[in-house]
Amino acid sequence: MEFDFELGEPIVNQIRILDKVLSELNATKLKENPDFIVDQESAGTFGIRFKVSPQNKNTVQMHLLLEGDGLRIDIDGIPETFEWSNKNLEELDREAIDFIKELFTSFVLMEYFPSQTTMCLFNSKGVRTKHYTLRNYVSLTGIFKRDSEQSLFFPIYTF
Repeated sequence: MEFDFELGEPIVNQIRILDKVLSELNATKLKENPDFIVDQESAGTFGIRFKVSPQNKNTVQMHLLLEGDGLRIDIDGIPETFEWSNKNLEELDREAIDFIKELFTSFVLMEYFPSQTTMCLFNSKGVRTKHYTLRNYVSLTGIFKRDSEQSLFFPIYTF
């Protein structure tokens, strides 16, 4: 995969971090990996948006946004689910790699409540490792149904 413009240093560093994650998972580097599709690219402040789309897998909808000011992951249509500034990425290099690696290798349970969405990560043994509240809605009493809906997604990668 080639880009129509020269990548800035911050985006090159973000690609380096994602390549480390993929290397540790014995997967192909980002630019050659068919599981990552360029969804949008720009030479401006915004850099590259990848859609994570493993073939033949029921995985959670995910976009990686490599931007001039940081790395962002949108999950299940929720913008800025996780994000790191370039400074955070420099300071927390290993922690960011470990977190993204866990995100890529976990079963993901999305649970949609009337006032919030939660996301739980489970390891290969079914043990919950992380729990996040992702979105709060402004709602009027009685408009939204009270039951929750759940969706369970497979890991993007296993190792």
